[in-house]
Amino acid sequence: MRIIRFALLCLICLLPISVEAHTSLKSSNPAEGSALSEPIERIRLTFNEPVEKTSTLRVVDADGIEQSLAKPLIIGNELSAVVPKPLAKGQYTIKWASISDDGHPVKGTIRFTVIGATTTEANTIEQAEPIETKALVVPEAEPVQQGLVPTLLPWIVGGLLVSIVLLLLFRRRAT
Repeated sequence: MRIIRFALLCLICLLPISVEAHTSLKSSNPAEGSALSEPIERIRLTFNEPVEKTSTLRVVDADGIEQSLAKPLIIGNELSAVVPKPLAKGQYTIKWASISDDGHPVKGTIRFTVIGATTTEANTIEQAEPIETKALVVPEAEPVQQGLVPTLLPWIVGGLLVSIVLLLLFRRRAT
């Protein structure tokens, strides 16, 4: 009877292993559904945990055409990219993808509209001298595929534990 209780306790202890949190987006600039009247210079996404090096960030217009962005920068919980030239009037979608600490890929979209961006406004702004900052430059990553280790590991450990308990239970009954 003690072995059965021990086996149940071990199985209950395995449950938290398979329940893990995913990375989630806390805030963005531009925000979801926003209408911008001025040109956007940088896209910033802030997450609830540090951003992985393989994270990606893209901007596409209403026709699905990808807009040019500088290479994404990762600083702590923030993923950002400079928009080198002003976006034309229209609807845009930011598409992002990352990997959670538990190994699961997560992705999302943010829709916004540019209603008043003009190139003349962008040209009249004085050029500031560049400030040297240190940040991690991320090369374009390939699409993320879910690995087997994070998803199968709890099942393998659980199966081994159950096998050991059953082996001990049958051995005890045989003697």
